[in-house]
Amino acid sequence: MAGCRTAADVLTAIRDNPDAVLAALIVIHQQDTADLGAGVRRRSPGGELAGRIVLQTMLGKLVTMARRDHRHRIEDYVGQLWARIGSYPLVHRPRRIAANLALDTLKQVTRDASTASGSIATLPLSARELELAGFGRSGTEEVTDLNARRVLRAAAELELIDEATRNLLLSVYVEVLSSAEAGRRFGLTAETVRFRCSRAIRKLAAHAAVIAEAA
Repeated sequence: MAGCRTAADVLTAIRDNPDAVLAALIVIHQQDTADLGAGVRRRSPGGELAGRIVLQTMLGKLVTMARRDHRHRIEDYVGQLWARIGSYPLVHRPRRIAANLALDTLKQVTRDASTASGSIATLPLSARELELAGFGRSGTEEVTDLNARRVLRAAAELELIDEATRNLLLSVYVEVLSSAEAGRRFGLTAETVRFRCSRAIRKLAAHAAVIAEAA
């Protein structure tokens, strides 16, 4: 990617040498994700940007797949692709990366449909996970809206969640909107709302100690 100054330059480089550039972007994104998981404060938005560029490269393919699927929306495909980018086994599959990502995404969406009657499969959140994330009760202490807002503000400042996820969590756990109501507000399916919320809550629970220090 030598000489690339903008995201558009990187997209051009992908067209010229797709596997090499996509591999580099995935490495940057996955390393950044690993650092965040270890509690290392992100110094720049490079890791997230690298992942978003890979997603942008695949967006046309996702739209095509979603148009053929009457059970899922484009948001479902985008969410699954983002997860695939973060876990792509580059060492074992260094070639045809774009095709592999598309196929992996399609398989996961299809698997979710077959195992959850068309819904995105999510595991129920435990009371302990909600408590660690700041959205449950601890002993006799009630979690107030102020506490929840403080937790989400700290999580956003630590870049554990983005602004869209913060707003979604606020609508569900502070405003107490249903998944369907939050979905209508943000243009998502109820299944996608549940999937994103459960994924975010588990991430907050995993970093509870760091968030507590920052809140």
